[in-house]
Amino acid sequence: MPVAPTTLALYISARASSGAKVATLSQALAAIGEAHRLAGHEAPMRAPVVRETWKGIRRQLGTAQRQVRPLLAGDVCTLVAALPATLRGVRDRALVTLGFAGTFRPSELGAIGVGDVAFVEDGLTIMLRRSKGDPEGAGETVGIPWGTSPDTCPVRAVRAWLSASAIEEGPLLRGVVHGRVRGAARRARGFASGGLQRALAPRRARDIRRARGKPDRAIMCQGRWRSRAMLDRYVRDATLFRDNAAAGLGL
Repeated sequence: MPVAPTTLALYISARASSGAKVATLSQALAAIGEAHRLAGHEAPMRAPVVRETWKGIRRQLGTAQRQVRPLLAGDVCTLVAALPATLRGVRDRALVTLGFAGTFRPSELGAIGVGDVAFVEDGLTIMLRRSKGDPEGAGETVGIPWGTSPDTCPVRAVRAWLSASAIEEGPLLRGVVHGRVRGAARRARGFASGGLQRALAPRRARDIRRARGKPDRAIMCQGRWRSRAMLDRYVRDATLFRDNAAAGLGL
């Protein structure tokens, strides 16, 4: 350091040509800029050659972020109904229903410990010790209410998993191999099948909240959002066809 502006411009051009996304390159530029700042150097992104190269890459690749289709309540019912009556099926039922009700990211689900779960009169509480929205690890408690149907109730599903697995400490959601629960050191990183992992993609379950008529404050609280802008993005996708101006035009 400091990196030559032409070198940085060639670097981001080469990565863009090899398939890197705009979001990935943006993170790389931010990291390089922060490294220079900490070392007492001027950020190389301000150089005209870097700015123009970056502008061209963004124009060519586009800046729209990929966003998955919302997972709706009916989808959860379909997933749960298809689960087998096995130990893994019991685990997956807890995983899907808890992930949906708590709007947890897969990484957050994997980090939940047995000691973080408390059953209360209104359902259960989950203590999140660290998450993407809480990088300093201050911790946050998430409430999970009783479900209206026994088959898809997250509280009953978690209780059934604890009973079937007989685990008393360590990670709550663990891998299941050949009908046996894996040790405490092996968290359920893959969360069963790839289909379930995709179903619980980050924030996917949160899109349905507004469609159910929940107030914005309640949505932001349960989803642990700090920014209203992020909420608005998900809400718009979940309500694209509600009061749509093109509906009823006789087409």
